[in-house]
Amino acid sequence: MTTAEIWTIVLTVVGTAINVGLFAGLLLQLRQFQRATENDHRRARKEATVDFLMSTFNNARELRAQGLPELLAADVEPFANRPLDMADERNRVIRHFLNEFETLGTGLHLDVYDEDVIYTLRNATVVRAWGLFEPWIQARREFLEQPELYVELERMAGRMQEMRAEEGKEPIPLI
Repeated sequence: MTTAEIWTIVLTVVGTAINVGLFAGLLLQLRQFQRATENDHRRARKEATVDFLMSTFNNARELRAQGLPELLAADVEPFANRPLDMADERNRVIRHFLNEFETLGTGLHLDVYDEDVIYTLRNATVVRAWGLFEPWIQARREFLEQPELYVELERMAGRMQEMRAEEGKEPIPLI
């Protein structure tokens, strides 16, 4: 083998090693970029969840001024006692209140909102909203022939109860 052939082989091996090293570095950078993107997505989901929850908190304050009761059975039952009366102004307030939870549940189902943030900040409110207004919702589902009415709220409330059970906590009482 001549010197030129040896140098050709050496340069080929060195060039291949450099290319493999560069490719490995590129793969490492792509993986870091992927992690950063995933972290950014998680942070954005959490931020969007907090923003939505704060807006619902502010809207609930406005709805309370319009007559929405506190989430206590003694207050909700007489307020929500005419679910089939489409002209009753109380039903408009209830619909607005429940629609916000349905939107939150839909966002959770579509992975737009963060389940842990909802659980941490609002699990009791979600469960009480579903539990206390369930008779109203069931009556509306049957009357309007819309079994899918507020299914995301129902699903989200069930999940919040599951998460409580996983932590060894008691179910939310509907007092």
